[in-house]
Amino acid sequence: MTRVIDDDNGKGKGFPLAGLPLVALVSLAGVAVYLLILTGRTTTGREEDAFFAQEGIPVPGVDVRVREGAGSRSMEKLPKLCIIVPVGDWPMKAPRDMQVMKEIIRIYGTKSTLKFLISERSWDAAESEDDSISSRVVSVNTARSKEGTWELVWRGLHQVFSTHALSFEWFAIVQLNSLVVIPHLQAYLSYLDPSTAYYIGHVQGLEEWGREGVLYNNEHAIILSQSALRLLAIRISHIKDKTGLSTSGDFACIDISGYQYDKRLGGCLREVGIEPMDTRDSNGRQRFLVTRPRKREEFQKSSAYPMSFGSLHGVQDVQSLEYFTLKQPIQDSFHGVEMPTAKAFRIPSGSSDLQMDSDGNSPSAPNHHKIGAWIDSGASPPCLKKKSKECECNMDLPKRFTGVSHNGSPPCSQGSSLKHDSVCGIRCGKDKGSNQGLARCFNGWVVYPELNCVNSDEEMCIVPEEPPFTIFDPKPKSQLANRQSLTVTCADGYRLAGGRNIGYSKCYKGSIGVSHCGKCGEWTIEVKGSKYDLGGWDKIKFNGVSTDTFQVTGVAAGSEQDPNKNCGEFSLPEQLILQEKSSGKLVTGLSCSNNAIDIKKTTFKPTGVCS
Repeated sequence: MTRVIDDDNGKGKGFPLAGLPLVALVSLAGVAVYLLILTGRTTTGREEDAFFAQEGIPVPGVDVRVREGAGSRSMEKLPKLCIIVPVGDWPMKAPRDMQVMKEIIRIYGTKSTLKFLISERSWDAAESEDDSISSRVVSVNTARSKEGTWELVWRGLHQVFSTHALSFEWFAIVQLNSLVVIPHLQAYLSYLDPSTAYYIGHVQGLEEWGREGVLYNNEHAIILSQSALRLLAIRISHIKDKTGLSTSGDFACIDISGYQYDKRLGGCLREVGIEPMDTRDSNGRQRFLVTRPRKREEFQKSSAYPMSFGSLHGVQDVQSLEYFTLKQPIQDSFHGVEMPTAKAFRIPSGSSDLQMDSDGNSPSAPNHHKIGAWIDSGASPPCLKKKSKECECNMDLPKRFTGVSHNGSPPCSQGSSLKHDSVCGIRCGKDKGSNQGLARCFNGWVVYPELNCVNSDEEMCIVPEEPPFTIFDPKPKSQLANRQSLTVTCADGYRLAGGRNIGYSKCYKGSIGVSHCGKCGEWTIEVKGSKYDLGGWDKIKFNGVSTDTFQVTGVAAGSEQDPNKNCGEFSLPEQLILQEKSSGKLVTGLSCSNNAIDIKKTTFKPTGVCS
């Protein structure tokens, strides 16, 4: 069980409904349950929410700098926000996922800049002809195309910040099944200075705190200020370096396959001295929700102006919540949102089972999870340790660029230094014409112009070292040509995710990534429906490996992917299934799409016996 920060004291009012047309509400099928907001308050819907009330963890007061600066807020100067949505599976298999994607474009498109992170190799293989999608895609050159979202996120953030660091003040990483309430969020962020490193969302990690010593924000909505993403981007630039820090575990800031990018982002940010902000309101209620409100008892514990909702199931959830939030006049939330604390989350002394010292560290956690461990290790640029606001940049030109004199500025050169706010000229490596621009040093980070360069298809790959119990053919340090594949097999008693005994990784434009083998064993998975449960859902068995991850998704009723083929009898378009994520292997059919199903718990028992 993962502890989440909340309080069920029931104080305060629920979020307001000013300006909400009743006709709009009743026009949505199934939306009647949301009318319960009139008599209640929203919640995260998690069983653990009462933990903080029991522990008596108080909400900190508001940072005095925020109070002093509140008078400078203006509705004419709302924060510049970039919303980034990782799309791990492209092309999308479930019809409802594409429907949700289109709804997100409609909702976010006019209120902020929206970008979808999609693996370059997946996008190249199935590029969308829909301009509303293709114009917003950031094609990320990942080494792995189907091995989780962590690599997609860290490479995507690095890529976005390389060209847009100076274009936006705030960056929100949001899941496809989440909804950010932009007016509420902009009103909230308008109190804060983006030149200060802020890491904002729904704080988690208490269950692992004593052992790991890392708090992180839930993946449904993670907000980073420009300054925070600058430090994260610099750390990510060295993600392949041997720093002497941790090279294993869920919070390690390393290049590895996997889906829990929220934990790894928390670990990377902690290494550069950034902690999650305490985002609860003055009554201890959550502003960033990790579930969707559905029942009366789920409208009891949320701040009056929630910033985000998570775990949405389909277009109806998105549209329903949109009517309760985004349709309100902006001035209501701008004046109604309570100012943020602007303080890092802290566990007070005397907590029954959680310990945190005055620096924000767990006394029993490893040294590599101490605040600022990477900066203190000496592996980071010296300027970071000095906390200068005018760090020089060391030019590490991407392969697609070469230096050129441009508009009177000197050419950029590999390995040279560039002072803060200085510029140098670059062009695409094969283009001697007008496809040129200026690179600028932004406090230790190089911001490049958006040039449409053609990547070289001749870039070779070097086979990396083999992870434990994993066998490569050809062997490590061998060369692979572009689009040539590496064969991956496992030692006895081990398999790749999904129970595969063989896998392939393709060299793609100089990058190659491989999954690692896990111990064979048996999974027990518990799922729960929002409307009904069927027999056996509390103990679904699956023979797999320790690296497996699972998801509930929908397939077209009656299709080859539909194991039950009975939903068409009820005029329902989708069959919900449980599958292993990375391989897409079917675990079991569940129910039709008139139900919403969540994975409640997974337990793995290693056996060393592979099926």
